[in-house]
Amino acid sequence: SPWAGVRHRCYRQTTAGSAAVAWMLWNSWRRGTYTDLIDQYVTLTRFAADKFAALGLPPDRIRVKPNFVADAGGVGEGGGGYAVFAGRLSEEKGVTTMLQAWTRLRDVPLVVVGDGPLRAEAEALARQLEIPARFLGVRPRPEVLDIIGRADVQVVPSECYEGFPLVIVEGFARGTPMAVSRIGGLIELVRPGETGLHFEPGDPASMAEAVRRLWSDASLRDRFRLAGRREYEQRYTPARNLEELLEIYSL
Repeated sequence: SPWAGVRHRCYRQTTAGSAAVAWMLWNSWRRGTYTDLIDQYVTLTRFAADKFAALGLPPDRIRVKPNFVADAGGVGEGGGGYAVFAGRLSEEKGVTTMLQAWTRLRDVPLVVVGDGPLRAEAEALARQLEIPARFLGVRPRPEVLDIIGRADVQVVPSECYEGFPLVIVEGFARGTPMAVSRIGGLIELVRPGETGLHFEPGDPASMAEAVRRLWSDASLRDRFRLAGRREYEQRYTPARNLEELLEIYSL
């Protein structure tokens, strides 16, 4: 039902605007627009496809095609002696939980790249907890990719469903070993024990355990580094994405 969006003023925080969008959605469902007039739907993950099917879209018309990134320069060397978080500093990204996890990882320097509404609060919390976190703010993309490529561990601590975080594909492109939340589409993007490790979302102890395992096991990092790059080359290059898109158009 779209009407909860009116109550919460989800469209531009206005009741009138939210009501207009809700009416449009309700009317389109009533007229069969989404079930009768659309040839194909394209989603970013199988998780999203299953969600849309559960809400009533025809499952036989939903195709999964992930995002992609241009090659970022091959497998990074790692060895930078730090873990990295790159993303928006906001509540749903699990930033606070990550900093709490780092009270168990005081020997692991953390580099935080990005900005957002929680930045000032996150920096204050890091000082309060006395953890080895360095906040770099927004950086040009080539610099971010270099930072990711030199990291020994990349952390994606999301606590809400993600569409398709490009930072994961960027990590694969650079071959950076990843520890990610076991939630939504992240579960299928990073396969535990094959291309990275999972931890429970919102659980500092679980996150710290996964990061510690990667940080303390160089051979595991090396294996994930090669597997991640292979994953990128097989699934997330521009050329492969174009092939998948043309396959969808040909149906």
